Parts: sequence; C-alpha cells; structure tokens
Amino acid sequence: MKLDQDCVRDLLLAIEELAQVNRTASLEDYFENSNLKEKSYSEEELMYTASRLKEAGFIHAQPNRDFSYYFVSTLTYDGHVFLDTIRDPKVWAKTKEVTSKLASVSIPLMAEIGSKCLKNLLHLE
Repeated sequence: MKLDQDCVRDLLLAIEELAQVNRTASLEDYFENSNLKEKSYSEEELMYTASRLKEAGFIHAQPNRDFSYYFVSTLTYDGHVFLDTIRDPKVWAKTKEVTSKLASVSIPLMAEIGSKCLKNLLHLE
C-alpha cells in the first residue's frame, strides 16, 4: 500500500486537535470527530498511516490484540516538530510539489523536505 502524504498530515492534525492527556482513542474516534471523515480516507488507509507514524516515532499508539486496529493517545515530540514544520498550507504545498517528483517518499524524508521548504520560505537558507 502506498503512503498518502495528505493522510499523514491530516491524521497528525486530527490527533493534535483531539488528543487528551492520559486518554487513548481508537482511530474510529478520530475519524468520527475530525475533518478526516470529509476527506474520504478508508479505514485501511488510516490504519496503514497510523502504523507508519508509530514506526516513525511520531505518535504514541498501540494496536489491539489482533493488530486490526490502533488506539492512539498523543503525538510524540518528533510528531509535534514534524507537524509544526508542515502545518502552514504554503509549506505543505511546496513540500508536496517537491516530493511529487519522486516515486515514493519516507516520512523522515518528507519531514526533512518540509523543513527545507520552511527555511526557504523564511529565507533562512
């Protein structure tokens, strides 16, 4: 399955918005209570994206017993840093423009490209 870059950003935004300290929620809770529903992501896409974000160290999440669902608590520090880097729509658009030239892009590479795009927009590089 291909990792959907927009789903990565949208899921991080939903987790940031809805997460509460000392509370876990299923992906379905995030889907039902955020803008994810209107984006038409499938359960499989959200599950795959959550799994990749956990592997990248961007979210605190645990699968259920048979790995058919994830329970998500919060973003990690690295997740917040990545989201803050790509939060601005101009930075996100530029990041996607750059990454669209490649066949596939890992989450860490997406974070690095987003950081460079942000620095360029701020004339820091």
